[in-house]
Amino acid sequence: MNNTIFFGNGINLLTSSNKSWNSLLDELKIPNVFNNGHLPHTMIYERILFEKQLGEKKEVLSEELRIKEEIAKEFSKIANHNIYKKLFQLNAHNYITTNYDYAFRNTISKELNLESVNKSTEDVYSIRRK
Repeated sequence: MNNTIFFGNGINLLTSSNKSWNSLLDELKIPNVFNNGHLPHTMIYERILFEKQLGEKKEVLSEELRIKEEIAKEFSKIANHNIYKKLFQLNAHNYITTNYDYAFRNTISKELNLESVNKSTEDVYSIRRK
């Protein structure tokens, strides 16, 4: 049997400069701040989207694109934590994450001295698609 490491993206929160989903969603709410209650992140996102669209009388698709670009911009700033390097150095055969981002992959690229890594393989590795 091959060694497998299963980890979540909570590792990113070990770096204080990285934003959590909660803090990012709170920023996106402005100016329509509301209490999240027990809503999951996806429902909070949808409420933000529709409140912005209704309040500013914008087309939903264009507003969603703008919000997604803002989210992508924020998460492209994620700093890699040294825990990723330590996970890689364990030389496991498989690495499985609960919520994929590029922090672990970027760490591997640096460790292997690769200039760039193809970032288009999600369709191969995503549980939702395979």
